[in-house]
Amino acid sequence: MDRFSILQDGKIKPGIYKIQNIVSKTYADIKDHVRELCGRPSSTLEKSRGLWEIQPLGPGYTIRKAGRTTFGKPDQFCIMLDGMSGHAVSVSEFPVAWKIVVVDDVKYRGSEYVRIFWGSTNMVWDLAQWGCENDGTKIQVMGNSKPGPCRIWELIPVNVDNLPAQPPSSGSRMDSNSVPPYEESPGNHCCTCSHVTTEPGDGDFGTTVIEVTTVTTRKKYRLED
Repeated sequence: MDRFSILQDGKIKPGIYKIQNIVSKTYADIKDHVRELCGRPSSTLEKSRGLWEIQPLGPGYTIRKAGRTTFGKPDQFCIMLDGMSGHAVSVSEFPVAWKIVVVDDVKYRGSEYVRIFWGSTNMVWDLAQWGCENDGTKIQVMGNSKPGPCRIWELIPVNVDNLPAQPPSSGSRMDSNSVPPYEESPGNHCCTCSHVTTEPGDGDFGTTVIEVTTVTTRKKYRLED
């Protein structure tokens, strides 16, 4: 049995996560109107929720934005546009694989802490300014020759079935704290999995659908900006 709840047979479990820096306690999110990642405190995550879908790709994993999407793109995969140290982690519609390594250090043992590497390189996710807690702090890639805690992240699993399902509070848009299911049908499935797709929307923002398949039921949840 794996010692870490985020692992299954030695690999990261596919699913929806929040990604929190252990120094700043801020969460990975997409910076407004910029195709780059940044750290955000929980107080600014009401709309986007800071949700990420992690799925296996070859020996690594794709990291794709769930919840609010930006730029009208159907998928928002984390990528590295430039291989130089200090450049921000960006997003694209093209999936790429990251290496996610659980931190099995005595200091952090028992926690769901990871480092996220660009493929088989030593380039790792780093929260700039030694883990600055300010809203919008850049998440960049840095060489990991001198590992520090600002390069360690906690993967926090999110059970989509447990998200609140409430009607919109007002107007035509959903309340930012509600995730009502719009479709539920019986099924006969032998596993639990999740998949994120995006439906076209007005302007720069689309509507993202998190589809969760369980052993008995298939549900789709609509998250809107």
